[in-house]
Amino acid sequence: MKNIIYTLLAIILTANVLNGQGISISSEDLFAKANLSYEKKRYSDAQILYQQLVDGGYSSKELFYNLANTYFKMKKYGYAVFYYEKAIRLDPSDEDIAFNLELTQLYLKDKIITPPDFFIYDISKKIMRSLSINTWAIMSLLGWYVFVGLNLLGKIRGTYRRFFRTLITTIGIYLLFCTINFGAGIYARAKTQEAIILNAVADVKSEPDKAGSIVFVLHEGTKVQIRSEKADWFEIKLRDGKVGWLRKDDLGIL
Repeated sequence: MKNIIYTLLAIILTANVLNGQGISISSEDLFAKANLSYEKKRYSDAQILYQQLVDGGYSSKELFYNLANTYFKMKKYGYAVFYYEKAIRLDPSDEDIAFNLELTQLYLKDKIITPPDFFIYDISKKIMRSLSINTWAIMSLLGWYVFVGLNLLGKIRGTYRRFFRTLITTIGIYLLFCTINFGAGIYARAKTQEAIILNAVADVKSEPDKAGSIVFVLHEGTKVQIRSEKADWFEIKLRDGKVGWLRKDDLGIL
């Protein structure tokens, strides 16, 4: 019985660590004031209060989502996309966040057309992104606990031997599936760093220098991939293959 209790406590503690820092009790009043300002359509006041929480290091789906909604009301679509993206990374299954993100993208000026991915790769990517990395990690940990427990119970011989063998195989497949998606998510995040254009207009230069020639122009809300950095500049790449240099002040790193 003690082993079961300790195992449950370990799962709960692990989940809390993996889910990141939420809004603490000491910040609830500030969050409530921000929500009240939003409800009263005092969007500038709400934005300042929400941003104080973000700048203070607080991170939660609700905070990012409410701040994104506030920026949307203020017609600052770059910041709205940025915080919707941060919110949906914490909970990819949230339909409200996904809908509002898609709605905001309709207001963006840049429409980057890219060829479709190979269908198998596209399906696997959608499966991986259907849950957050934290959720895949928790599911993998739970799978390991159950897998190890069943292997211990599987030593029982007799009528239930075949049942345990089948169950262990099923859990093993589940564990492999979750672990692969967790590993793929970690690899993708480590390999690809993305950012959102925050300013209304951003000039993409041919080199990391103010004197560099403008190769193309991007607008708020556009997602880019970070390739490298130099001083106050990031080398960025678009989904259609275009590359160039942007000042760091133009971007919000996801």
